[in-house]
Amino acid sequence: MDDRSNIVFLLFVFLIISPPKLKIQLIKMSRKEQKNYFEVLKRYERKFEPKETEMYKILVMRNKDDEDLDKLAMDKLRLLYEKYHVNRERKNYDHLFKKPEENSENQ
Repeated sequence: MDDRSNIVFLLFVFLIISPPKLKIQLIKMSRKEQKNYFEVLKRYERKFEPKETEMYKILVMRNKDDEDLDKLAMDKLRLLYEKYHVNRERKNYDHLFKKPEENSENQ
């Protein structure tokens, strides 16, 4: 057996043997993650290129139908998220709002 078939076999065995609660948690995690991506990407929808817009609309329709996205669709959603959502650090501007007395004492 090659590596791919070994992985598929192990996954199959895991899904058969694992308790039902664990399976539900795996699905909920993906739905939660999926929901988060769609909420964030809603803000950037007008910035998408035409092909991205078409793909995004298809993914939104699948999400509205309460479908779990497959690995390929989830990867496409992640790529859109990583491309458009820039998570910047918030700068600390406290030093600009200190009283002048505090600045003169520290010098």
